[in-house]
Amino acid sequence: MMAARHVLAIFALAGMFVLSMQYPAYEEKDRAEKMAFLRDYIKYLQMRDQHENVVKRGCIQLGEFGCEGNNANCCRSGGKYTGTMRRCVNVGLSFSAPEYQCQEN
Repeated sequence: MMAARHVLAIFALAGMFVLSMQYPAYEEKDRAEKMAFLRDYIKYLQMRDQHENVVKRGCIQLGEFGCEGNNANCCRSGGKYTGTMRRCVNVGLSFSAPEYQCQEN
């Protein structure tokens, strides 16, 4: 009687182990759905940017606003990496309402 219990327990543990190692078939379907969603979302973002005429840049051009008081946000004159840095200057009426503009040194 005792040996039968042990055999049944071993079979139960082996069955649980085998079931835990199974690769669920639904995960592949979920992954395909997620990838399709991401492709559609990327297309949406590209169309939105084209519609709004968004210009993506790595720096703020000379005379443009929006450098937020950080000289590194302004485009350099000359080379992209070795050119002379421009300054980000507050041209607003007060410090409570700042308007930062990229200007020559």
